[in-house]
Amino acid sequence: MSSSALNIKPEEIDTVEKRGKYAVSIIGCGQIGVFHACLFADAGFKVKCVDADQTVVNSILRGKAPFLRCEIELKLKNYVKTGLLSATADVRTAVSQSDIIAITIPLQIDEKKKVDYSNMENACRKVGSGLRRGALVIVMVTTGLGVTEDLIKEILENTSGFRVGGDFGLVYSPIRVSNAYTPETIANQERIVAATDKNSLSAASTILETIAKSVVKKAGNIKTAEVATLFEAVEQDVNSALANELALLCERVGVDYLE
Repeated sequence: MSSSALNIKPEEIDTVEKRGKYAVSIIGCGQIGVFHACLFADAGFKVKCVDADQTVVNSILRGKAPFLRCEIELKLKNYVKTGLLSATADVRTAVSQSDIIAITIPLQIDEKKKVDYSNMENACRKVGSGLRRGALVIVMVTTGLGVTEDLIKEILENTSGFRVGGDFGLVYSPIRVSNAYTPETIANQERIVAATDKNSLSAASTILETIAKSVVKKAGNIKTAEVATLFEAVEQDVNSALANELALLCERVGVDYLE
């Protein structure tokens, strides 16, 4: 029987065998979710891929997804075959059997260009209904300022009857994913991690360091991490837009932009 993920120590997961005692539920089987599922399975954790769409679940069980390269599909199939990875549409049951819950539900943008959190809210209600004491919940998608500590925290506490920091941990550690990314490129990214309390921050950092090949940076609080992540996204978009404009200028004046 594994110890509480909320109080996990480095020496408790410093080998593949020890990590096999801990179960991780990945809530949302999109690109971010499946890539993290592979990383956790690579590290030796028992992984449960969870998605409300049974068709997606069936595809994962066959080692299939539209964004997977052949070698990743083979790895996924092997993990399913050996029992290291499973998939289900039953969020509550999966969460009730898990020590670590990674929420990877992608946020939607509505017709008015506003963020739609309805899918995230529904997922958090289901997670809260199955949450067990000592579990660690990690939000792995970019959110708006204050969303983690206000919206997500409130839903999890209200549906579980537990309290953040004492009964379970709440952590924010998002990754920006593009179509060019793979589990390896995500593992090599510098990663930010923040939590509602020091105990959860320490536990999450210990866990994430087992799947990260680069630096795991601890932020002082979740709002700081949310702002830093948004700033990074803006910087990347602005740089991309500027590069496109400069390329157009070079084309007009007959200059080779790449040169």
